[in-house]
Amino acid sequence: PIPVGDYASGVYADSLIYFIGGFDGAGDVNDVQIYNPATDSWSVGTAKTGTAVAGLRGSITSDKIVVTGGFSQTLASTVDDGYIGQIDAINPGSITWIPIAAYPGGTLSRFASGVTLAGNSSLVLFTGGDPTGGGAEVKADVWAYDVIQNQWLIGPDKPIAVSNISNFTGALYNDSLYMVVVAGYDGIGTSSANEWLNMGPSPFVGIKDINTIAGNLLVYPNPASEQLTIVKPLGIKTYAVKLFNALGAMVWSQSGVSAEKINIDVKPFSNGIYFVQLTGENNKVVSAKLSIKK
Repeated sequence: PIPVGDYASGVYADSLIYFIGGFDGAGDVNDVQIYNPATDSWSVGTAKTGTAVAGLRGSITSDKIVVTGGFSQTLASTVDDGYIGQIDAINPGSITWIPIAAYPGGTLSRFASGVTLAGNSSLVLFTGGDPTGGGAEVKADVWAYDVIQNQWLIGPDKPIAVSNISNFTGALYNDSLYMVVVAGYDGIGTSSANEWLNMGPSPFVGIKDINTIAGNLLVYPNPASEQLTIVKPLGIKTYAVKLFNALGAMVWSQSGVSAEKINIDVKPFSNGIYFVQLTGENNKVVSAKLSIKK
């Protein structure tokens, strides 16, 4: 009903196709449009919350929509916002949207997303993309959001970094699960790459825990080489952050912080294991382990 491009899409209950957001020719929209192939009919779902963007990506596993990223015409920049939409089984057009932790790969648009063919998978997977929206830069990251553990997981990089892709498609070949991504733009020209991520004997093999989410504290990337991003946990207004080395010596600190996320320049620090400690109201402390490798 509303013509759009650069949207996110996914299939619910093997019967309904959801189209989320996109660009309608005049601006970005948060509309959710649902197509029913059995009745050849369209309906409207609860609009996505947050900043309207095009170039976002996502998919559906079980009864949950996961979308992230995109380019905002209003902000003139890419975003790293993420959202889960809980689909109502009685009324599939009714969707409860809540924010999730920012995309660990940073701000991004025109990447690929999809789910495996494993019926019990809780993962929505993402790869590639354009970090700035300018078209010249590309990424090779592979990430997955686990809707059961409610956390981001990291996988092996895609061999060729590309943007301008849409589908990260599940495949089954010789009794093995794969995720397939084809073509794209490599920053110079179009690519004909046809690359398959082997998910192993179960859909969780090949995807490893970031090991930096503990007590709702998210830090990324891990390992960090130049800059480390710390995301404020839910329910905390102001906080203090300290960074300790493996010997327990504090090497960096900042207090009175209220920003949703902060960045730390880690270039002055030596390679090794470090610990981030965040203290919020009522002395609530959460921590995360990371490594610095340059």
